[in-house]
Amino acid sequence: MTNAMEPSPPESERPSQRRVAPHFFDSEERTKLLPPLEQQRREPMRPPQDTQPDVQDQLVDGVALIAFTTGEATGAVLRIEPQSSLTIGRSERCSFLLDDPTISRVHARLHRLDSSVSLTDAGSTNGTFVNGRRVQEVVTLHSGDSVRLGTRHGFRFLLGDERELTALAAAYEHATHDALTGLLNRRVFDQALQGEVSYARRHGSALSLLLIDVDHFKNVNDAHGHTIGDSVLRAIGEELRQALRAEDIAARVGGEEFSVVVRDVDRTGVLGLADRLSTRVSDLHVTVGPAVVQVTVSIGIASLKDCDARDGAAELLRIADARLYKAKAYRNCVVAD
Repeated sequence: MTNAMEPSPPESERPSQRRVAPHFFDSEERTKLLPPLEQQRREPMRPPQDTQPDVQDQLVDGVALIAFTTGEATGAVLRIEPQSSLTIGRSERCSFLLDDPTISRVHARLHRLDSSVSLTDAGSTNGTFVNGRRVQEVVTLHSGDSVRLGTRHGFRFLLGDERELTALAAAYEHATHDALTGLLNRRVFDQALQGEVSYARRHGSALSLLLIDVDHFKNVNDAHGHTIGDSVLRAIGEELRQALRAEDIAARVGGEEFSVVVRDVDRTGVLGLADRLSTRVSDLHVTVGPAVVQVTVSIGIASLKDCDARDGAAELLRIADARLYKAKAYRNCVVAD
């Protein structure tokens, strides 16, 4: 199958805030979530005569969900309310935004009545598929149906109850976030960074990466124990959440190492942010019982302007890591060149 690339949207259609990370969204909210964690399973097409009326009747009192299993929004679960419609596509006019050139600006539509959820393709370039078969007309979805949008993104249609909704939230949190700090985990961050670099390249926008390492953290654990060390890491994670914008991406990527992606901010602004983060951490007083601990951080910064036109996320990481190594020679230091 040809993986056609749609033209980039004009600047007026560019979303001002592309990524947030709550667990669930209703059909009126617009968001872009996290990159893929697993590949969608391929299933045979259900015979047309199998209408499953008993399962479909559950919609009257149950919960209708779509759970993304592959692509940019893996882990996202959308609840489809009765008598509502949901559009998925690359335009910010859509209910659910997927910023990917293989997705059409308005790619697909879902509509829920009391007793059914229907899916239509909105004239997309790369197609919409239900259980492997391309959608040519209105399709009524059944619980368990696997839907693919273009070549990279897919979701599963599910019927359930509130308990299942809560269980999906817990599974999503576990799969995408660091248990100690609540920030993104390394796997999700690496994939998110690739998406951010691709987006910045297409739109000619600024993008910077900060690698942050806690100075002498081993000494904290040796002197006070791992419980207090964990408290220090949790406190730093909270400082990052409070200092960053909603569209920035923060993760814990190692034992005492954090990463931050900042977009649409020039060099001066990024240096100012790094200095503020450094100050916020050094001003922390982490108290556990009688122990009071203070730490500092070293920060290495790289931006897309430091990379050649064809370089990607790996080169951005390499440059930021080299600069972090320089900063670690001095401690409590920011290095950006």
